[in-house]
Amino acid sequence: MFVRPLVRPVMGPLVRRVTAARRGRASLSSQVAALMASFAGPAKLWLDPWDITTLQQDSAGTTPVTAAGDPIGRIMDKSGAANHCIQATTTSRPLWQATFGAFDGTDDSWASAASIDFTSTDKVTVIAGLRKATNAGRSQFLELGASGAVAGSFGMTVPEDATGALSAARNGGLGAGATNSSALAAPLTCVESVGFDLAGTTHATQTPVFRVNGAAASVSNAGLANTGQGPFGNLPLNIGRRNGVSFPFNGNLYGLIIIGRLLAAPELTLCEQYMAQQAGIAL
Repeated sequence: MFVRPLVRPVMGPLVRRVTAARRGRASLSSQVAALMASFAGPAKLWLDPWDITTLQQDSAGTTPVTAAGDPIGRIMDKSGAANHCIQATTTSRPLWQATFGAFDGTDDSWASAASIDFTSTDKVTVIAGLRKATNAGRSQFLELGASGAVAGSFGMTVPEDATGALSAARNGGLGAGATNSSALAAPLTCVESVGFDLAGTTHATQTPVFRVNGAAASVSNAGLANTGQGPFGNLPLNIGRRNGVSFPFNGNLYGLIIIGRLLAAPELTLCEQYMAQQAGIAL
């Protein structure tokens, strides 16, 4: 009896690239997981719209997201701190589009299901993979607290105004101060990294990290240079609108990491590489 030799199928170039990308993402994701696990306490968050197992259509978390176009009423925190984010209003839920959450620029947003306690720290790092669709006006991408006037708050606007500048603001108890990038055209897909340190007394030392796509941004400043020495607050986190009401974000969220300390350079690079892969861009 003739037996045909077993021959492995030959993968084409596209299949090889897709397989390599998935393996690379899995490797970076496992390293991010280890980083988040190494930080004890509640002052952290990791949202990953790529991971469909963390997404539900309703805020109660009973109906899983299964297909592109499904609403995301609940996105689970992968950091281990259980700081899950929800949207109870059905018409205000971002839509899942296979690898990201799409915000409509009208009323889409999430908020943490409970306040997130950052009172143990005066330092925070935020890394986001995002796409701003327009520079039509101010969009509140995220904010801890109801507004920048709240002591212990921090936030990011994408964009800050019609110039397309990105902005990062903080309030250490004395009032608000902000650091703004130069003008950036839209649409723009990018990785934005911000480090806040309320132990500082100037704009440069209170926002020592402001990077776009892995490089330090050219910045200007507004408001108080010394906003106070904190700490940050035990406050709700809003994503996509200010306090779930105003300045809606128009664009995509590919991933979000928040951690209650400043990251060392290799840690920051790791998170930026991971987020760039989430967003489908090269740094």
